[in-house]
Amino acid sequence: MTHENNDTANCGPRIREKAEELIYAYLNTASALFWRINIIKNKIRYLNSYRVPGLGSKTCHILKNMAYARNVILEKDFFRFEAFMKAVKSQKPASVLVRVKADDGTVRWLRVAGWPDPCKSSCCFGSISEETDLINGIRVASRDELSIRQKVNLFDNPVFLANFSDKKIMAANRAALSVFNYTEDEIHGLSLDDIFSGNGEPYLHAIYESLIFDQIWNGDIILQGQKGTPFAGQAAIRAVSDLGKNMLWISIRNLTEKESPRIEPFPGIKKASSADVRRVEKIGRTDDIGRLLPLLLDSQPEPGLADAVMYSDVDIRRNRVSVHGAGSGFENLVPGATHPYEGSIAENIRKFRLNHLILNETSESIKPIDWALFIPMGIRSYFAKPFYEEGVLNTVLVFCSSKSGTFNEENVKPYSTLFPAFLEGLARWKKRP
Repeated sequence: MTHENNDTANCGPRIREKAEELIYAYLNTASALFWRINIIKNKIRYLNSYRVPGLGSKTCHILKNMAYARNVILEKDFFRFEAFMKAVKSQKPASVLVRVKADDGTVRWLRVAGWPDPCKSSCCFGSISEETDLINGIRVASRDELSIRQKVNLFDNPVFLANFSDKKIMAANRAALSVFNYTEDEIHGLSLDDIFSGNGEPYLHAIYESLIFDQIWNGDIILQGQKGTPFAGQAAIRAVSDLGKNMLWISIRNLTEKESPRIEPFPGIKKASSADVRRVEKIGRTDDIGRLLPLLLDSQPEPGLADAVMYSDVDIRRNRVSVHGAGSGFENLVPGATHPYEGSIAENIRKFRLNHLILNETSESIKPIDWALFIPMGIRSYFAKPFYEEGVLNTVLVFCSSKSGTFNEENVKPYSTLFPAFLEGLARWKKRP
């Protein structure tokens, strides 16, 4: 009896081990690259070694490096890829077909799919596969296509079509009518200015100006429904043409009822000692960002983990982040250089309402800012702390290291003694004429 019980007890682990071996064997023979992303840490892991023909080892960069993805994905398809990445990071199942330019000069079709991880809520997983032969096989010879007005109903998220010149809404899909509580007849009597009325004239002017010169705008926006309840969401707006008319295609995602984030103070914050006060008091007295950041770096708590420090001035409404830096790697950083808010550290912090953010390895990141700014300058890990004014995120302070895994939840706590002096010095600088 005992012998039988032991066999039964050992059966489970053996079966699981065998199942794992089979799964990995299947993954490595599949014509797809499987991946898993931790959306809070923005960290990606690949589960097998498949490579898309014509892309080779660069296949991995499609999800990791948005600059690379923008370069190889055809311009007409890239907005769909951006929408896919936003959906996956919002823990929603999604898939997209895009065309990429291969190294051999050919154009290949890729299918990228992702799903929430059922075992861990902070993760998602998915695959990248080449579908060129399949797409070519199912293409029909007929050139009859749906008009762009009919295409709005092919999407599950709210989509509008508006006239570019007068902003009158020409079409809206079922999702848009349901969310904003309009009938089809009612919404045809509105303009985008009615739907976007909560954003203010300067913000809307900047959006329309971007559409005129760049034919595209992506960013956070406030939308007004019939019941008067404002929604916060993300809009992808593109200038398109339909039957010779200039139109605007508006796709809305990640809608929530508008509210201001409330972030608790830094965990473990302590009252500064007299020695800390003496060490950092000169930081608060400066009124020059060019001196403030080096002072901040020189006044780090022992043992001085950071090689560099960066200040980000966050302007969510204009979809931009202006940066200033000091220390190793930032010698050639242009003071006030701007980057998109979308894909920034600030966006990640705001989206998940993080008290702070620690990244242990930038090369494993999927944030565009890491590949555009930190990786080229030799930054391998960082600790970012946000600051708010009247509930609005407007500042992120980032301590950077040229080594991987420098920061952890315990060793960043002493940095809280620097924050009051930093904010005081920052305020002095901003008040300068």
